[in-house]
Formats: sequence, C-alpha cells, structure tokens
Amino acid sequence: MKIKLNWYAWFSVIIVGVISAVKIIHEPDVWWQIRTGQWILAHNEVPKIDVFSYTFLNEPWINVKWFAEVLMASVNNFFGAEWLVLLQIGCITLILVYAYKLSKAINLKYVHVKSTMPKLGIMLASLLLLFTINYRMNSRPEMFSHVLVIIFLYYLFKYSMSKSKWLFLIIPLQILWTNTHEAYGMGIVLILIFLFAHWAEYLFFKKEKPLRFTLLGVLAIISTSLNPNGFKMIAHPFNIFGQLSENKFTTELLGFKDGEFWHYQAFMMLLVFAACLLFFLKKNGKTAFSLQGVIDSFGLPYILIFFAFFYLSLTAFRNIPFFMIVCTPLLASYIDVKVTSENKKQYYGVFALSLFLYGMLASNQLYNRLLPREQFGIGVNSETTPIGAAKFLKEHEIKDKGFVDYLTSAYFLYELQPEYKSFIDLRDLDVFHTEFFQNTFRVYQAPTSALTTGQTLWEYYNELDEFNYIVLLNAPTFKNLNNYLVHSDDDYELVYADNLNSIYLRRNKQNEALIQQYGFSDGKKDVYKKMTPYPNSKSAETWRKVLWPFENVKKEEKFTVIRSLYYKYIGTKAPKLTN
Repeated sequence: MKIKLNWYAWFSVIIVGVISAVKIIHEPDVWWQIRTGQWILAHNEVPKIDVFSYTFLNEPWINVKWFAEVLMASVNNFFGAEWLVLLQIGCITLILVYAYKLSKAINLKYVHVKSTMPKLGIMLASLLLLFTINYRMNSRPEMFSHVLVIIFLYYLFKYSMSKSKWLFLIIPLQILWTNTHEAYGMGIVLILIFLFAHWAEYLFFKKEKPLRFTLLGVLAIISTSLNPNGFKMIAHPFNIFGQLSENKFTTELLGFKDGEFWHYQAFMMLLVFAACLLFFLKKNGKTAFSLQGVIDSFGLPYILIFFAFFYLSLTAFRNIPFFMIVCTPLLASYIDVKVTSENKKQYYGVFALSLFLYGMLASNQLYNRLLPREQFGIGVNSETTPIGAAKFLKEHEIKDKGFVDYLTSAYFLYELQPEYKSFIDLRDLDVFHTEFFQNTFRVYQAPTSALTTGQTLWEYYNELDEFNYIVLLNAPTFKNLNNYLVHSDDDYELVYADNLNSIYLRRNKQNEALIQQYGFSDGKKDVYKKMTPYPNSKSAETWRKVLWPFENVKKEEKFTVIRSLYYKYIGTKAPKLTN
C-alpha cells in the first residue's frame, strides 16, 4: 500500500508539471520559428542565408534550432499554434522523469540508499522546480535544452558511478542538441567538466584512467559537426556567447548586476544554492568535510557542474532554470537525508500541495500575483499578438517595403507569408548586426536625432528604403516615434490602431483611397478599433474545460477607457465616439 501511495503522490507532481505547461501562447518568437519550420518543410533544406528580411536578404544565417522549428511547424500545421503546449508538456515530463532517475543514482552513490520508488525529496524538490522555472515554460525551442541538460547529466553521472554502457548515448544526444537549440554548447561544457574531473581524479586521487570516457567524449564533441553548417558548429558556442554579451535588447538576458534580474526566481535559486552547498559541506548534518572528503563523497564532476551552472545562472535571468534543473536531484537527496523517517502523512501532504498548486495555476491566481504575462489555457493571447494589424494589411493588400517593429514582425512573417519581408525581426544578432539594432532602437526612441549630413535619423531611414507603410507597437519604447509620425511627419498618415499596434500609410497615389477612407487627419477620423480575437480551435477550449471546468473571469478594461488611453499615448484628444 505504501508503495502505491508513493507512486500516486509522484504522479500528482507530474500532473502539476503538465498543468504548468498548459499556458496561452504569448511569446512573439514562436511565430517566426514556426514560419522557419514551414519554410524548411516546403523547401527540404535548412536556410543558410536570410530569406525573411529585405534589409539583410541573402546575408549569412546560421540557424541552429532548425529541428525544433520543424517540430513546431508540424504541430502548427496539424493541430494549430495553440497546441505547441504539447511539446512543452513532453519536455517538462521528461525533465521530471530524469530528475527522479538521477536522484536515485545520487542516493545510491552518496547516501548509500537504494530506492525502487519515488521518495519525499524528489517530490518536494520537483514542486519547487516547477514553481521556479514556470516563467520559462513557454513552448519555445529553449524547452529542448532544458530537457537535454538533465538527460545528458544523467548518462554522464551514471557512467561516473558504475561505468554504465549507456554512455554512448551522449553522441546522438549531442547531435540532437546541436540541431535543436543554441544552448547545445552546454553539452560540450558538461563533457569537458566530466573529462577534466575524471583525469584529475586519476592523476591526484588514483582513480581509474578514463580512456573510454575520453574517447566517447571527444567523439560527442566532434559529432556537433553533423548539422547543416558542418564543423564550424564546434566553435560556434563562442560566437553565441559573444552575441549574448552584445544583446542588450531583451530583459531576459540581463545578469545579476541589473535590478531586473532580482525577481522571486533569483531568490529561489539562491535558496537552492545554499541548501546544496550545505549538503556538500555537511552531508550528515554534523561533520564538516575537508575538500578531500567532499570530493570523495560527491565526486569532482558534480561539484564542478554545481558551481559552473550557478555562475551561468548569474549571467542571465533566463539561465536560472538550468541551475534549478541540475540541482533538483541533489536537493532531493539532501531532503531525504534530513527526513530520516517516512510516513503516510508526508505523502498526503504532497497530494495536498500538488492540488493547491494545480488550483493556483489553473485558476490563474498564481499568474495574476507573480507572473502577470502568463495565463492558463490552450490558445493564443490576442492581447499580445498583432492579429488586427496583420488583418488590416492583408484585407487591403498593403505590400511593398514596410517599417515594422522587431516584435510585430515575428507574427507578420507567419501570417502574411510568403510575400512579407521584415525590416528587422526577432532573429536578433543571428542575422542583424549589432549596429543595425542599435540604430533602429535610436529611431524608435529619438527619431529626430541629427546626423552629420544634416538629416534626422528618421529622415535618413525613410529616404533609404521609402517605406510604403509603418507598423509600431503602442508601447513606451515606440512612443516617441509614434508621436513624431502623428504630429511632425508629413509623409505618413495614421490609418489604424488597436490595443497593440498603430499603422501608418505613406501619402502617395497607391494609398490615396485608403487614407481618404481611414486616415486620422488631425482628429477627423477615429482610427481605434476593438481587439481582434485569435481563432483558437474548439478542441483547445474543450480540453481547457477538461483540465479546469471553472471559468476564469478576467477583469477587462472598458473599450472606451482603453481607447482614451491610446489617444493620450499619441498625444491627441480622442475623437467623438460613434456607433
């Protein structure tokens, strides 16, 4: 009976993992990633040059995550974009399964306890993991790196512990990782750390000479060349690291020195770091180990990985999940050491905690309090997806070159394919140069910046490409350019706005009729429209109700209030509202 209770309690934790992955799609990245996957499926090749922008058309593009994009496109083509959560569900389930498997191996080696069923430690550590990394569970290719890091670590550790014959799996796993996500360099780092540690243990602690591990490790590193870009991918992680240090255009890449890093996830990370460090130093809770004792007890590889991934987590807010995943099995063992006796009440407590987290997630109570961008459900968030703007361009056949902000472009690549080409988009420094990104952000924030030619920065950009239309987000970053176009620019007319975007058309013969029909014209026309909903499938809503049959009523601002705020944003008085 006790065995069944353990498994039932562990299953309740898995269910919390599943419900953590069931979230409304809101990340703009997924749209260009789906579009790239569709292009690959249509052309039976991986693009090595830019095919989606007109500013960097035919420039080199090393697309690392092409296989993830193909998977995403396949899910989209068969089921719809809202069902990308299926991939996230699969990944988080594998993370929990391999965290459990690794915790069993750690218990056997370090605590000398062989367990045949999940114990309290892995259940509590996994729930803490799910609570902490939820903010990165957003159905993006990053999810594959999250799962591969724990699978990789498991097979490396198993070999260190028992010379497992399954070590050869690191070769196909490294090939898969190299073609799935740019964090594949972590696989190389894990191999090198284990390689260094095993040779150090051989030289200084008289352990076995790691010849087999060295051979397979080197082969795994070389195997990164099995991808569309060949051997250059072996050194490409250094280029990626350089890009990340240059990319200051997204808050997820900010490190611990920035105030935006210090959300609750960072404090959870510090808590886990302290607990695991205490486990290293005082495994039995009483005796402090010497360095020799710590290495003998835990092995050098895991100690080095612990500190390496802690450093990694400090470099960028988005890296915290990697540290948490790596440490979850270790934290589980520590909890099992501290909890010397088990009873049914503990597992009933796990049931209660799982049920509580399930309710908090599915009812959006946790998201409303801690992660307001997230929302439980199966669907696409219409409030963060430029559906209305894309529909306006499509219905009125507005084409040619457009100046579309880097966030909106991602969805346009998907929805307005194949004709649409971006000015800039979320492929970031994989395609676009740092200077180009910096200058474009200057246009957003200071369009009247003077150049040595006597032109303003916006005049230079406009003359260079003669944009037929402009689409901008109604966000603080783009406020100055939006205001400039409304009040100071004679070349463009505001013709459309909604909760997310503003659209401007160039005053020319081609657009004359549309401007006459929709133009703002200094307040004579009301351009603001209601939000356009995304056409989610009926099956998505059905399954949402199966998982949570209660209605999550979201408080919505009145249309008149949102409309007034928009006109205030562009610095004008709202026209009289007409029925």
